[in-house]
Amino acid sequence: MKTLRLVLALAAVVTAAGCIVQSFYPFCREESKVPVPELTGDWQLLTNFGDDIAAKGIVWTFEPEKIVTRDEKTNTAIIGVAYFKAGKELFCNSVAGDSEKAGWYWIWHVRPVHTVSKVELKDDVVKFRPLDLTWLTNVVARGEVKLSSVDNPKDSWPLYTCSTTDWEKFLAKYGADTNAFPDTHIYVLKKQKPAK
Repeated sequence: MKTLRLVLALAAVVTAAGCIVQSFYPFCREESKVPVPELTGDWQLLTNFGDDIAAKGIVWTFEPEKIVTRDEKTNTAIIGVAYFKAGKELFCNSVAGDSEKAGWYWIWHVRPVHTVSKVELKDDVVKFRPLDLTWLTNVVARGEVKLSSVDNPKDSWPLYTCSTTDWEKFLAKYGADTNAFPDTHIYVLKKQKPAK
């Protein structure tokens, strides 16, 4: 019964939180993936979905194909990741992994679906800028972009069903567009120095 209540609560949060683009298919092909070894290690979460939370001291652990996320209660959730290039930009395809207790970032992936963020890495700071759902919905509605999706009649959160190749072409064209990848929902993390 606890599991059923948790699933229903997660579903309610997911349908209310519609700010990120979700895709049934990955955003990258295997041959587009690139290693980003400088991300490996512990990173303090400074900005969470646009909110400054540096004072909370939350640390995420990055590994080559996953991120161990934590919330302020130290609940952990695994997010599977693949870094890839489209055009000149670096991106991260992410999908839910395991969760101890459903942390807020894991909740977004319960469909399970793929999400994408533009990655900006400079020195010891990394920024993840998720593709903006409102922007994408508007350019699709105006016919400026053609990407297939399935609409959910209960909310305004479509599930995109276009191919991985279509996503890569789209990201190569719009990856540098600050309207597509705004600061609004940004995640900013700072690399932690190893303990001596």
